Amino acid sequence: FVPLDKKGQVIRPAKLWCDTSTADECEEIMAKLGGLKGSVKELGNAVLPGFTAGKILWLKKNEPKNFRRLAKVLLPHDYLNFWLTGNTMMEFGDASGTALLNVRTRKWSKKTLKAIDAGLEAKLPKLISSDQVAGTLQAATARRLGLHTDVLVSAGGGDNMMGAIGTGNTRPGVVTASFGTSGTIYACAGKPVVDPKGEIAAFCDSTNRWLPLLCTMNVTVATELIRKDFKWTHAQYEAAARKAPAGSDGLLLLPYLEGERTPNVPDGTGVYFGVR
Repeated sequence: FVPLDKKGQVIRPAKLWCDTSTADECEEIMAKLGGLKGSVKELGNAVLPGFTAGKILWLKKNEPKNFRRLAKVLLPHDYLNFWLTGNTMMEFGDASGTALLNVRTRKWSKKTLKAIDAGLEAKLPKLISSDQVAGTLQAATARRLGLHTDVLVSAGGGDNMMGAIGTGNTRPGVVTASFGTSGTIYACAGKPVVDPKGEIAAFCDSTNRWLPLLCTMNVTVATELIRKDFKWTHAQYEAAARKAPAGSDGLLLLPYLEGERTPNVPDGTGVYFGVR
């Protein structure tokens, strides 16, 4: 998340969603909510290292001086809108990935906020839907871009939420698979789809519906590591892959190179099976 001080300045480099160093903080928050069952009941989601909640508590515990300066919590997408408009807002899709939002009510979970810090609610932005306007260009930004201050800036949405719209995944029955650094599979639902095990994320989408989503952290992370270790170009990597027999003679890589989110093993490591 992007931590801002009272002057709107970034306090420290943002901790990315794939940073798994906040596992202990996530467990601490969930314990205060009544464990996994209590967390799912309160939020609709488990509190996982990929979400923002644990990162805020991590900042409080590990960088208390920076935490004392914290005036506003934004995600990178929200910070871009802030830079454009001067307004601090967060749309429901992004907010549902913070583990601070009750996805059923689309409101901040006061119980979760208090589990992190008594003053956290005042540091959170206003919640809006993706089809709302975040504001118009502020004067300084408009001058820098050579545009007028009456240009409207949309609230926008998260990557998977926008990907759902782009792939026609705006009605039940459509499933999208997206593979990049991480991999996600998601669908559109007319009501919250809450997994009692907390493995399927109960996200909000960008059409005022919900987006049940499964995420794995290691997709091209694994392929790029191998490619770089062998000093291959992408074309050379593809040529080598084509020569490998289907099934790779029983050799299997469990690619937990950066921990893993599904299953939730933030300290997981990569393993080869079938070495002979």
